[in-house]
Amino acid sequence: LFLTLLINSDAQEREVPEKQLDEELKIFISRFRYAPIREPLKKNVHLYNLGKNLFSDKKISMAGDTACITCHQPNLGTGDGLPLSIGTGGRGEGLRRKQGSGMATLRNAPPLYNKTHPGFKRLFWDGRVQFKRGPKSFKTPNPNLNGEEPLFADIVDQLENASAAQSLFPLINEIEMRGHQFSNLSDIEVWDEILRRILNRKIYKDLFEKAFPDENWNIGHVGKALAHFQDVEFTTRETGWDSYLKGNRSALSLPEKRGAIIFTSKGRCFMCHNGKHLTNFGFENIIVPHLSLNENFMDDGRRKVDKRKGFAFRFVVPPLRNVGLTAPYFHNGSMVTLEDVVTHYNEPIESISSYTADKINRIFGSNYNDSFISQYDEEANKLLFRNASRRLPLNLNLSNKEQKNLVLFLRKSLTE
Repeated sequence: LFLTLLINSDAQEREVPEKQLDEELKIFISRFRYAPIREPLKKNVHLYNLGKNLFSDKKISMAGDTACITCHQPNLGTGDGLPLSIGTGGRGEGLRRKQGSGMATLRNAPPLYNKTHPGFKRLFWDGRVQFKRGPKSFKTPNPNLNGEEPLFADIVDQLENASAAQSLFPLINEIEMRGHQFSNLSDIEVWDEILRRILNRKIYKDLFEKAFPDENWNIGHVGKALAHFQDVEFTTRETGWDSYLKGNRSALSLPEKRGAIIFTSKGRCFMCHNGKHLTNFGFENIIVPHLSLNENFMDDGRRKVDKRKGFAFRFVVPPLRNVGLTAPYFHNGSMVTLEDVVTHYNEPIESISSYTADKINRIFGSNYNDSFISQYDEEANKLLFRNASRRLPLNLNLSNKEQKNLVLFLRKSLTE
């Protein structure tokens, strides 16, 4: 029956009764384990208030000019709206942020929606922060946090999920929040200094005492508070898709349902975007065009964590709720719109062969000191194609109407 539906869904511009679409979607929903999102954790008011203040405070950075919210703005889909984030030394916020005396990061700011949920065990585009629940252990760029008996056990004791651990690493990244002027300090020296500065302010001392009474505070408490704030604030659970999954068949319009059918059949999106969070949590190479401000930089993705050549150019499969709010797309922000993303998937070889940085430079050029470039050398291109995901179709043959409906499903049905 599934194969019959899949074959039927390949018909160009097919018009079928809405009831039949609902019946087909019911089968796809079951097969690919789509389910609504859980409610956020019960709000701990004191922990939430501490996390909320820390999230928006530039004093949490060593240079004192960059906050978490600088690159993760709620009104920009918990990103910054830029292809590559601009770290410490930059000026302004969001789409008006200028590089100035600072540096641009190497990747697009990943959205924060639902990242505190149990399924998210590997964070950052390359998964360099990993969490194992039982027995509890982490694998991170700082070896003192890693394993079942970490040297910094007092910090790890406070970290309850991957998100809590992940939040500690922008603080020690020289480009993002640390600054090159503090490159001589160790990670723990930076974390301790940030905590000292925070606790020197009465507002934070009061917040810490309410959130963590009778405890010896460390940077892990900061991570725990930030993660709780994000869970309450950025859990996305009331999309049209979630309502539909709960049985409300009128939650999606007819074109949205057609887009959902494309998503779960001919568009092959389900190959990677399945399950409750619309991701398989894996790492895939979908032949993303190169985009960089540095002609000597080659981002080989997961291979920075796992040195095996087969992991080159693999990046984490992102979840899709609120994807309509999180432009630009991919690990380097190389696609400006969802239409661009769908066009890329429709014919990835053609997409990467014809890709230039012209559109990015036209829209975002004034934010950066240098222009974007978009080419790999010949050997890198060979590796890029050789390591392409086996789940990536090279020609979907989606019609214009099918692409339009798919974009509508992504932009409207998955937005809270």
